[in-house]
Amino acid sequence: MARVRSEAEVKTRPDLPPAPGTRIGILGGTFDPVHCGHLVVAQAAFARLALDTLLFVPAHLNPLKQSQAATAFQHRLAMLDLAVACQPGFFVSAMEGKRTPPSYTIDTMRVLRARLGAQVELFLLVGLDAFREMKGWKESAAVARLANLVVFPRPPYGLGELGEIMPRTLPAYRYDEGRQAWQETAGNRRVIPLDLPALALSATSIRARILAGADPTGLVPPGVAEYIVAHHLYQADRP
Repeated sequence: MARVRSEAEVKTRPDLPPAPGTRIGILGGTFDPVHCGHLVVAQAAFARLALDTLLFVPAHLNPLKQSQAATAFQHRLAMLDLAVACQPGFFVSAMEGKRTPPSYTIDTMRVLRARLGAQVELFLLVGLDAFREMKGWKESAAVARLANLVVFPRPPYGLGELGEIMPRTLPAYRYDEGRQAWQETAGNRRVIPLDLPALALSATSIRARILAGADPTGLVPPGVAEYIVAHHLYQADRP
């Protein structure tokens, strides 16, 4: 079982693997807790986009959820480590835990672009529920300029809604039938639909089930389920 890292260990932890490659996916979120739905999305993106590395980037404090108390960053980091331990190409980055919160996507993307260089192609994975609200993100247009966006379904929203959402979210993109993606008209960025079954699984529902006395096995990776039980997480309104 992964132990809880000290704050000093989090600060000195590498932000990137030694050889990340040139096609890198980024999946951010609170991961409170990381669950099987996250892994399904990550595995599908890794295979279909031929990624070299997929970075899981847990938020220190999600700016859209500042009114909701989150489990300690070190616990969420430890659970992610357990979830990806046997997944080649997956890497957990604590970079947002080293910065003063809240954790804005644009800040993380600028750090990654600066460290990795212009030759690296970045793919930011975004659930359709979050993509619908992207215009409200800090510097949302700049986020889209720094990476391709990979949009996956999130109940109750399906990918069929993208055609309606795109004109008001990123109007300078047009659908390319050949690529089966939305292409930036004056650049080379894309919005790529990641067609998956819409999994009705959320961290909120998992926390509620555990609070009600249910076993999280099957909803989260086995090591994560053991960690939750061992550390008595989600057994009160908030740990």
